[in-house]
Amino acid sequence: MPSSPSFSPPAPSLHLRVLATWVAVYPTITIALAVLRTRIGSLPLAAQTLVLTAVVVPIATYGIIPLLLRLVAALSTRSVPGEGPVPGSPHHRPGLRRGRPVGDDRTGRTGSRERHRG
Repeated sequence: MPSSPSFSPPAPSLHLRVLATWVAVYPTITIALAVLRTRIGSLPLAAQTLVLTAVVVPIATYGIIPLLLRLVAALSTRSVPGEGPVPGSPHHRPGLRRGRPVGDDRTGRTGSRERHRG
């Protein structure tokens, strides 16, 4: 029995990934600095940066960024009522407009026009 191809939604744009990374990293760095400042303040700057990035990078990479990207994906698959699915969403079918083939004016004709012979 042939297996059906699995659908994977399109990856968010580079701009959305950059924004999600910044939204994750900025508050994480701010919180980490506030918590760690008294503990690492006497260390040399390079050591402070090492400790800070050792804390922030895993939290952002494994926790916050994937959560934000799932949120972006969920929001991008929503559609406006009456407008049909958003292009690129799992429910979008190119060539259809509100469930009808493009060009279908309810007369039975589709986008291709028949040539008159005669």
